[in-house]
Amino acid sequence: MFFWAVIFAGFLLAASPSSASDRYQQELSYEANQLLVGVQELMQAEKYREALAGIDAFREKNPRRSFVLVEFFSGNLNFFLDHFQPAADAYRRTVKLAPDFLQAQENLGMALLALERYHEAAGPLVRAAALAAKDAPDQRDRLLAYAGNAYLLAGEYREAQPLFTQLVHDRQNPLEEHCLALLRIYLELNELRPAEALLVSLLDRFPRQVSYWRLLGQVRVTVEQPTAALAAYKLVALIDPEPRDLKTLAQLYQMVSLPLAAAKTLERCLEGQEQVGDQEMERLAALYGEAGDIDRALFWLEKKQAVSPAPENQLRRGEILYRAGRYREGHDLLSTIDRLPNNDGYQFLLAGYCAWYAGDLAAARDAFSRAQRYGAYRTRSTELLKTVTMILEQEPPSPSSS
Repeated sequence: MFFWAVIFAGFLLAASPSSASDRYQQELSYEANQLLVGVQELMQAEKYREALAGIDAFREKNPRRSFVLVEFFSGNLNFFLDHFQPAADAYRRTVKLAPDFLQAQENLGMALLALERYHEAAGPLVRAAALAAKDAPDQRDRLLAYAGNAYLLAGEYREAQPLFTQLVHDRQNPLEEHCLALLRIYLELNELRPAEALLVSLLDRFPRQVSYWRLLGQVRVTVEQPTAALAAYKLVALIDPEPRDLKTLAQLYQMVSLPLAAAKTLERCLEGQEQVGDQEMERLAALYGEAGDIDRALFWLEKKQAVSPAPENQLRRGEILYRAGRYREGHDLLSTIDRLPNNDGYQFLLAGYCAWYAGDLAAARDAFSRAQRYGAYRTRSTELLKTVTMILEQEPPSPSSS
């Protein structure tokens, strides 16, 4: 099963305001400016509680005045103390005062991510990406990825799709993690054709990534392209196959009418197993029989009979011998089967055909006589018995050896 991971590089807060936020500094009163100088000194010493207490005290003295940077630092301090809800509240107050404050929008998204409120987190992260789009494309991409992953965590694939589409298609060599996120979205939304195209482009860059070949094969099986799927799984089998890959490869060979390749691949899959299941042995016998390798088909049926004795195994052997034109062997084997689970006498009807084609009409007459006792084949056996008896009666007797 392909493993999907939503990747976050830790909860990294945006740093203190950049030069683009100088106007927020200019809006500070003298007291607020002095407060933030002290706050930053305490933060450098990792004395977050003392710094936060200073901001709270300032708010109490100035209940009617709000400063963008005071609210921003309040959010950062609460975040450092793992007080994520108060941090989110402070960042909300910040972006209400300054909607274009990129770092505050980003940090609001990060606080909501920490609270596992993924849908809410995506909105401010998208807004932060839009603010960064013109001057900082790398930062924009990072924020779009955060927003997209937030939507993925919320299970909102349609909302995440345009974000990762932008990340993948706007770059000549998009990040692998972004491609995988978009691939996950395509698969979740059952958009298999674009998923196939994206996997092909990934394999152009990472040709030995077996998980991508495996997933490409799975997609092509789903869209009913067995020949194309076969090509993908053949490469999986060459690079680093697992037993399930070989089983799938065997199924694909069978789907494209290559039973011998299917049988050999299935045998390869079973190598090293102490025991082979009845179903696998039956399937191998059928595949080899279809491919015309009669000896190998009989080998697996004999092996199955040795492990799980049953008259059905003998019947299957008789059918294979009949189709292979080995009529005498078929007759001798089928004649020994006294009873099948459905008890319809089919084995005696088939034994009669084998004897007839082997030129032994007397044995054919005996076999058809036995088949005539069963209702399922009584009419056919009766007709065949009449024909064989008539032929025998018309033949001149064999000369005596006196």
